[in-house]
Amino acid sequence: QNIQKAFNLFAKDGVKLSEISEKDINDNCQTIVLKFIWELISHYSIQHSLSHQQKNKENNELTKKTDNISNETLFTWANKRISNYPYINNFQPYELSICALLDSFLPDKINYYGLDPKNSQNNMHLAIQTMKYLGIPIYIYPEDILQKENQIDEKSLLTQLSSLKSVLDIQ
Repeated sequence: QNIQKAFNLFAKDGVKLSEISEKDINDNCQTIVLKFIWELISHYSIQHSLSHQQKNKENNELTKKTDNISNETLFTWANKRISNYPYINNFQPYELSICALLDSFLPDKINYYGLDPKNSQNNMHLAIQTMKYLGIPIYIYPEDILQKENQIDEKSLLTQLSSLKSVLDIQ
């Protein structure tokens, strides 16, 4: 009954739940639960971070197409902010890219041009400390990067970027 009430509230708020059923959640179907969590992150975090750019779009009418546009918009925003920084390409390496993004807003906190691009550990530590200082939730940690051979999952990156954007746009 509680799951049904939650689903009704999410549906009313415009969260896409077409392939997710209350029974799947109740039965703890891991794949469906993860899909459900991603839909919530996508709707409430990523869409929210881009909301000022999408004020003309009608609420509760988001489709797969607009979700893709939102994801692309978020990547475009981030890549545009760091496009003039050396040693990075399409958010690789991750830690240097995050430092560049933070530096593009707060150069006094990072000093990107003073970083050693080969010192990944120090750069990641600086990025994490700066995000903590700014109150930005951290979703990607050094051990996550090491486990996946320096590859960042796209959904994790989108979640991290939306958190960065939400806080940095206020700065």
